[in-house]
Amino acid sequence: MSEAVLTGLLLALVAGFSNGSFFVPMRYVRRWQWENTWLVFTFLSQIVLPWLAAWLVMPQLLGVLRASPWGYLLPGLVAGFVWGIAQVTYGLGVHMVGIAAGNAIVAGVATITGTVGPLIVYAPERVLTATGLIFFVAIAMTVCGVYVYGRAGIQRERETSGGAAGQGGGTAISAPE
Repeated sequence: MSEAVLTGLLLALVAGFSNGSFFVPMRYVRRWQWENTWLVFTFLSQIVLPWLAAWLVMPQLLGVLRASPWGYLLPGLVAGFVWGIAQVTYGLGVHMVGIAAGNAIVAGVATITGTVGPLIVYAPERVLTATGLIFFVAIAMTVCGVYVYGRAGIQRERETSGGAAGQGGGTAISAPE
């Protein structure tokens, strides 16, 4: 296997582990208010760790940013701001409906927008071809799988928490042990 493929697989494994375990610290802060938990999460995940990672990969980062024209930086800043709002609303949504339903909804929306968006923007001529239609069938099957995953998670949350899951019971803060 080539080095690029191995690097890609390693990054996918790290991303999967990170995505699957990011709620684990909430087990240890059960007495904190929701706002305090998400303030710490936001500060670490959106300020400290991205800057640390960027600096580790590119030690001359500040010089590159100073030399970059605003026309290149502004779209990234706007997208980052919108992403930050999305993270806060995701946290509120998970707090209201529970981890399983929240993750299923986010996974479904991300699957659709993350695959259809680039197709429409970068290759609109392929949308109504046989390949494009197969692509949409695959997306529909994936979204169906995410729906089943979400329903199973909701059912499990209800069974383990006595029926309060998905009803604003704070399941995001009081993760099961």
